[in-house]
Amino acid sequence: MSYNLIKTKLSIPQNRSKMVQRTALTEKLDKGLSSEKLLSLVSAPPGYGKTSLIAEWANKSALNFAWFTIDSGDNEPVRFFTYMVAALQRFDNSIGLAVRSLLDAPQFPSVDMLAGVLSNEIEEMPEKAVLVLDDFQYINSKAVLETLRCLLENRLQKLHMVSGRELEILGLISEGLSNQEIADKLFISVGTTKWHITNIFSKLGVKNRVQAVDAGKAYLKG
Repeated sequence: MSYNLIKTKLSIPQNRSKMVQRTALTEKLDKGLSSEKLLSLVSAPPGYGKTSLIAEWANKSALNFAWFTIDSGDNEPVRFFTYMVAALQRFDNSIGLAVRSLLDAPQFPSVDMLAGVLSNEIEEMPEKAVLVLDDFQYINSKAVLETLRCLLENRLQKLHMVSGRELEILGLISEGLSNQEIADKLFISVGTTKWHITNIFSKLGVKNRVQAVDAGKAYLKG
C-alpha cells in the first residue's frame, strides 16, 4: 500500500523569533545524547511547550535530526513505518529500501523481521541521527510498539529516539511509585495518571504493574 506523505509531518517546526530560549533544558537533552541511553523522554503538562522545546534544540543543533509528528492515523503499521523511513531518508535516500519492499508485500512482516531489517539499514547510516517521535501518545498499535521495542533491544549505535509521557510513567511504575506519587512528580491529576496507566496496560497487553514493567523493560534500557 502506498501513501501520499504529508511533508509537514516530517518537518521540524520553526520557533518564533521572540521565544524565550530554554538553554538549561536543551543542555539536558544534549547530555542524554552523550550518554549510552537509546531513548530520551520529554514530559510536561499539556501546553508547556514540549514540542517547541525539542524544535528549539533541533534547530540550533549541529546533529542530524529526523522529525515525525504522529497522529492517530499512524497506528496503521505500514503507514507508521513508511513515515519513519521517510524521516530517516532526510540523511540518506538509500535508507529503508529493503524495509519498503517488506511494507509493500501483501502481508505485513513479522515484528522480528521488520525490526531486524530496519536495524541493519539504520546502522548503515553514515552518521548518528536523532529521531523525534512527536505526539507518540497517539500510538496504541501493538505491531508498532513491539517493533520499536525490538529496535531498542538491538542497541542501535546510529539512532537516538526522543519521545514522551507514557514511557516515562512506565519508568516510574518500575521504580515502585504509587499513582499519587506519579501524579505529584509529573504535576498531573491522579485521574490522568490512571488513564495513562490503563493505556499502557492495553498497549502492552498486560493486566497489572508487574507484567507492565516486565513487558516494558526494553523501552527503559540504557
